[in-house]
Amino acid sequence: MMKKLIVVFCIASILGSCNKENDIPLRKDAWSVISVKSDYNLKKINMISEKVGFISAYVDHNIEDGDKIVFNFPGSFPSDPKYLNLDGTDYLQGKWEVVNRLPTKPYIFKTVDGGMNWQPLNLPFTNLYDFSFINEEIGFTLSEDGIYRTLDGGLSWKKVASNKVIYDNQLRMRAFQNMKFVNHNEGFLYNNHFMSSIKILAYFNIENMQWRMISSTIDKENTVQLDNLLKKISFTSSTYDSGYILTRDHVYKTTDKGISWNSIKGTYLLHDIDMVNDLVGFVSSPDALFKTSDGGESWSRYNYQINPPLLNFKALSDQIIIGTNHLNIYKSVDGGLTFEIMKKPQGVVRDICIPSPNIGFAIGDRGEILKYQK
Repeated sequence: MMKKLIVVFCIASILGSCNKENDIPLRKDAWSVISVKSDYNLKKINMISEKVGFISAYVDHNIEDGDKIVFNFPGSFPSDPKYLNLDGTDYLQGKWEVVNRLPTKPYIFKTVDGGMNWQPLNLPFTNLYDFSFINEEIGFTLSEDGIYRTLDGGLSWKKVASNKVIYDNQLRMRAFQNMKFVNHNEGFLYNNHFMSSIKILAYFNIENMQWRMISSTIDKENTVQLDNLLKKISFTSSTYDSGYILTRDHVYKTTDKGISWNSIKGTYLLHDIDMVNDLVGFVSSPDALFKTSDGGESWSRYNYQINPPLLNFKALSDQIIIGTNHLNIYKSVDGGLTFEIMKKPQGVVRDICIPSPNIGFAIGDRGEILKYQK
């Protein structure tokens, strides 16, 4: 429970020389507390620019008996056991009944004035899993029943796909729980739940309703096997030619828009990845930060004494890194060689976002937001 979130860090320009940046001291007095004016727990922040951004929120429910799910199965499986159903067609003619589930109203808050005011968007579904905005107008949400797209900044939403997978003669409801869209029409969907029996990454094209299975723990014919927890996918170019996937134990890279993926780093229990560009980037683990300057061909290991380790971080340049272990905020101004605590907040830091060298945000529980303005 967060009493008051106070997070302090300063952002040096990533547009000038790196040496000049390191001579600028990080200020510790430039943060102001703002709020979405609700006590909901904030989960993810995505600022499109200094002025426009989105925050997802959720409400905790106590369910004594848990969910009871019953599936009535009068139909039959399709002849192709590898069919991935994303277009909303129900080939099984079956029916899921979910009882004893408390209704959960999801929230996405939007700001157009740099966080001073936040307005809730009207969402036509429950149980929001993830969202991905391309720009101020075009965005996507992923719920337990499907993928929705907005073309007017969240004023209206249209369901463009169902969140169902028929694979290996089994129906997987709520198959995808994370998304990363790269333009108004194309995106990647994946599952990152540790206890799930199917962990898959798929490419999806809305315009022609095409999908491509990239990997799965039960897809033995695929050449790429992401055989552990899928945690993050990101792209370093506007055309998404080059991108990275972080799993629990590996970093994978693509240079052909996700058609093929190659492992470029393997170590136990990875937490986060952030690439400054296609060559320079960092990966965090429980006891070290790894840095590459050649697109993952080689890695330097920097041991740090941070406990718990960095769980989320942003690399502002090849020298300046801001990160959190959800308890404290840390900074490094020497490319990850050393870290120091910037602030010990009283509550939990859920996510940080730096849309420009002059603006930063940190979010936590009970609607708390901090904004840095240089």
